[in-house]
This record gives sequence, structure tokens and C-alpha cells, in this order.
Amino acid sequence: VGWMSLKHPGFQANVTDTTGAGDAFTAAFISSLLEEDTSIPDALMLANASGAIVTTQMGTIAALPDREAIQTLVQSQDSEKY
Repeated sequence: VGWMSLKHPGFQANVTDTTGAGDAFTAAFISSLLEEDTSIPDALMLANASGAIVTTQMGTIAALPDREAIQTLVQSQDSEKY
């Protein structure tokens, strides 16, 4: 088993507070891999979207997105451009 290095551009967000962005990223990444048949690149994209969403509100818990909010952001931004 070898190492894999991946990059995915971030999503645009109107940043208000960065608290919890890393936690949201990690939770979405792991959740994506565990709950469904998601590829690692797709899990990375969903995690980036989750982290971006959290930064748009003050606080952490209230800002944590659900799957629908993550999918909405992914579909609204052509992430390949970033």
C-alpha cells in the first residue's frame, strides 16, 4: 500500500468565522467514506465544501452543514474552476 497525495481547490465563501472549519472538514471526509461508496477524491470535495460552509456563520455547532447543504454548495459552484 502506497501513499496517495490529492489536492482539491477550495470553495468560495463569505468568511465570518473560521472556528470549526477543520472539524467540519474532517467529519465530512470520514462520514463520506464510511456511510457510502464515495471515492477519496469525492470525499475530499465534500469535505472542502463542508469546511467552507462552516466559515460563513459565527460559532461552530449552528454552522455545521447537513448533507443537503453540502450538496447544494457543490452543485452551485463549479469546483473545477478553483
